[in-house]
Formats: sequence, structure tokens, C-alpha cells
Amino acid sequence: MQFNKISLLPLALTPTPTPNGRGAFRTLLLWEKGRVEGWRIRYSLLFGIALIFLLPLSSVFAQEPPPPIYAVPDADEFTPLVSQPFAVLRSGLVAVVNPDFASVGIVDLAERTLVSEISVGANPVAIALTSDNARLYVASAIERAIYIIDVESLTVTEVIPLENLEVTDGQTLKGMVIVNDSTVVVSIGNALVRYDLDTGARERYPLSLQAEVGSFVVWGAFYYVRPFDSTVALLNNPNNATQVLLSPQTNTAIIGTMAINSRDDLLYVSYTRYDELETFDLRFQPYVAVIDLTRFEVIDTLHLDVVDSAWHLPSAVTLSSGRTQLYVIYAASNRLSVIDLETRQRAATVTTGSHPVAIGFSRDNSEVFTIDCVGSTLSLFDTQFHFPIDTIPTTTQTLLPDVGRGEQLFYTATDPQIAWNNSTSCNSCHTGQGANAISAVLDPAMNDPNTRQFLREHIVNTQGGTGLSDVDLDALIAYLKAQP
Repeated sequence: MQFNKISLLPLALTPTPTPNGRGAFRTLLLWEKGRVEGWRIRYSLLFGIALIFLLPLSSVFAQEPPPPIYAVPDADEFTPLVSQPFAVLRSGLVAVVNPDFASVGIVDLAERTLVSEISVGANPVAIALTSDNARLYVASAIERAIYIIDVESLTVTEVIPLENLEVTDGQTLKGMVIVNDSTVVVSIGNALVRYDLDTGARERYPLSLQAEVGSFVVWGAFYYVRPFDSTVALLNNPNNATQVLLSPQTNTAIIGTMAINSRDDLLYVSYTRYDELETFDLRFQPYVAVIDLTRFEVIDTLHLDVVDSAWHLPSAVTLSSGRTQLYVIYAASNRLSVIDLETRQRAATVTTGSHPVAIGFSRDNSEVFTIDCVGSTLSLFDTQFHFPIDTIPTTTQTLLPDVGRGEQLFYTATDPQIAWNNSTSCNSCHTGQGANAISAVLDPAMNDPNTRQFLREHIVNTQGGTGLSDVDLDALIAYLKAQP
């Protein structure tokens, strides 16, 4: 065999014919010119093997490196997972948690009715469907446990306590997603915990901050976390617990859920900024920050009071199926708005049930719904014209009349008794701090010799309301005292 040019190729072994016709192996990493005799093949082979062991092992047995800090997962391989209070089943039914009643309601969107209600642990906050559509996992905040519901029979088949979470008394679960059918990620305190339900094995990822985790999204090896402060945290390859903190805006009081555009690698974060904190002259301003995940930088900010209206407390955002519209709900104003992302104008706005906290779509995307936590309803609209279709109860249970009225007062900003210019609710400041959230309102009042007067002055001086009537003051106190 003749070589008419120098052969310098990547290290490999290839068969070379020998004079006797048998195959042997020789290296391609040779500097040769002229004829190679068959008897020299063995020496070339030995030389090639020696080179293999002399080269750094990483060049031969290369291991895939961890993703860069600002890399993004393959959108075709990984779907962003968001903790939600609802799950859409393959059948078209929607399972909704009822925190006030320790239950899960099963709603038939086609029939516009509640078809079943399942008792679960106290204060269920999140629900998710397994990949085989066979089971629902429900996170009980207070019990720190996962309730497993069989989808076919709609019964609880197992309860799995989440042990050794390394939390303090009073801390409760805030959210949950299923990363595979035996593993969940839950948020509690200032940490995320990856928990194997089969073995009990866990990995805890604490954030380097004091605020509790509010909402989070899991996308492949990346965890995007929204604490109850003005930051967004990125945990890259959580086994290494790499963290980057980004502050989209200072003086941020209220958090909302996040939505990922996996096609364009964008993260949408709703939040509320305040100007003051001590007087009712404070103005809560609603925003959506748009974050480029490849750089983890804010590249755009939607001033919702400009492109939409001065509705209060944007508590959740999600994208339309075509990613051209952004759906925003305002928890304290009971509104759902649709923002055209190209024109940056409001395309539609509708009235929801009381205190909407989540947005979902039917399986064919022809309908959009909100989960309304005060009053426990599902508000249904069409996605073409956004006309109201129906308001469907998610439970058959009701609160005591005074407790129910007090709950409405605590979460609303539309009652002039509570707020000046529809700008502030009790929940604007006293939100999301675990079991201490509502006690932060009640404890000072309980220590005051005149609880009623304390609350009346607090609302007037801090929120600019006209002041609650005696009946409504009693109702608000009844609701606060009813909380666990």
C-alpha cells in the first residue's frame, strides 16, 4: 500500500491489509511516507496504544461537562414545570385544590360542573399529574405530605410524609412539581427540596437569602426561583447549587408566578413595586419583567399600569399557545387581562371570581380559566373573544358567613372601606410568609387592648380606606382567628 501524502488524522485504530491478507490494526496518527511493510504494523500498533495512555484521559474518555451557568435546556427534551393549584387531566377534567376545605375538586369543563370532591390534607397548595396520567400528587402545606390520588377511581391511595426537610416550626410547603413519577421538588422555607417518594432520599438546595421561596419553575437542570423579596434566583445544576441573584426592581413587595417561553428562552416574572410603605400615599405599581435566560438579564419591562390598567396585585402570568399574548391576573382587583406582546397593548380584560391566583387552558386551548381562591370557584372564558362562559364552584363546602366575608375583605383592594383608589389590600403586604403571614396582622391586634380600634386605624392610616363598619371588622377578625 502506498501513501502519497502525509496522514495526520484524529487518534483511532483502523484495519490495514497485510501481505498475508489478514487484517491487523494500526494507528492513523502516523507520520509516514512510502511503503509500510506488514511486519511494521505491530510496532505502529504499539506506538498508537502508547499514545492513548500518554494523552490526557479526558481527551479519550470525555465526560459531558455541566451546563454553563446561563445555558438553557433543550426545549424539545425538557418542558418547564410550574407549581400550580390545578392540573388538567387527559379526559379534559380539571383537578383544583381547595385550601380552605382540605379537598380537591374535579371540574368537568364541558359540562360546566363539579363532578367530584376528594378530601386531602390540610391546606393543599399544589397539584400535579404524573406522566402516565394515572395519578395526581397533592402537596399538603401544613402536613408537609404528598397525597396520591388514583385518577380512574378518584380516591386517595397513599399518603407520603416528607421527612427530614430541615425546617423550623411553622414553615409550610409552598409549591410542588413532579420531575419524574417518583420524584418531586417542593419549596419550603428558603429552600427547594428534591424528594424521592420511593426511597425517601432527598437533596436540599438552600438559597443564600432570608426570604422564603414564593414560586419556582423547574426546567431541566435549571431551577428559577422567585423569593418573597425583590430578587429572582437561578440554581444551575442544583447538585452544584450555583446561584445567581437578579433584582428586577427595588422596593418589590409582592411576587407572582413565572412563565417561560422555551422557544425564545425568555422568563416572564410578574411583581408589584411600591413607592412608600408607611402611609396610604403609597402606590403599588404592577410590572412584568422579561428576562433573557441565556444571559440572565432583564431585557424588557412591561409597565402594566400603562399598557393595561392600574389593576392591583398581578399574581400570575402565562403565555398563549402561540406565545404572542401574555395573560395576567390581578388577584386584588379580580381581573384577567390579555396583553399583545407585539403591540404592547391590552387585547382584552374580563372580571374573574374573587382573588384569582392561577391561569390555565383547556386541552384544546379553546378556553382559558382562572382559579379563584376566595369563594373557591373556576372562572371560564373562551380564548378567541374572551367572553365569560361560566363560573363553576370547585367545592360543595362553604365557610361560616362571617369568616367568608372576612376572607373577602382581607384579599380585596376594590372595597373603598379597605383601600384608597383600589390600590392596596391587606394581602398586599401580609402575603406569603408561611404560617406567620396572617398572624403578622393578627398578633399585634391581639396584643392591643382594643383590637377593633387597632385594625380600623391600621387600615385607614396604612391603606387609605374609609374604615370598616363594625360588622365587617368583626368579620375580618373572625377570618384572622380562623387561620391555622
